[in-house]
Amino acid sequence: MNRGIDIGIRLVFPDFLEDGIREVKDSLIQDGFGAALRTAVDQTLQLGRQALDFAIRGFRNTPEAIQLLDNGMLQNNIAKTVDEAITKMGSNRDINPEIAKKMLERKTNNIGKC
Repeated sequence: MNRGIDIGIRLVFPDFLEDGIREVKDSLIQDGFGAALRTAVDQTLQLGRQALDFAIRGFRNTPEAIQLLDNGMLQNNIAKTVDEAITKMGSNRDINPEIAKKMLERKTNNIGKC
């Protein structure tokens, strides 16, 4: 059964998420919900660090990256990319189109509440 879940994870999720999701699943099976929750938080923080590192690496210097963060351009570009990905997954039926629509609505309604 465990192997079947791993295969399902591999088929459903992109490569950059696959290992983290499998770690959360393994933690849930071996150590329970609390450990799985801690692993999920750790994996999310690690993914965020990697995304920030990726975003900053392309700049010539740190002040340039800070200016981009201060004026909101990075957040806007990330938001647009997320919108496009959700829309495409909904139109390709990778996810239920109604769920995609709800995700976009909730994202729009929650902007600024973080």
